[in-house]
Amino acid sequence: MKRLLIHGVAPVLLAAGGAALLGSESVRARVPGGVRTVSLAVLGGTEVVVAVSFATTALRESLGPDSLVAVVAVAACAVIALVCAGEVRGTLSAARPAPPLA
Repeated sequence: MKRLLIHGVAPVLLAAGGAALLGSESVRARVPGGVRTVSLAVLGGTEVVVAVSFATTALRESLGPDSLVAVVAVAACAVIALVCAGEVRGTLSAARPAPPLA
């Protein structure tokens, strides 16, 4: 049961939560900044791991239809990771106080 939770349910919940945070302004407004930052940072890191996994698997095999799927998956994961990084950066810079004026 624990393995199913880690490998089955948790990634789906992480992806669904990340999609809601990235796609819905009302969800983003209801979630505290710290939770949003951590959630999107974890999602971005997970997407990088998934992209590397797809790339290494594709490089080990001969060219074929799976290679095309891997290229598309790596591109999608990269886009999601970059969007998450931008959101995290925006949240962190918004939380930082402005420097004092001289």
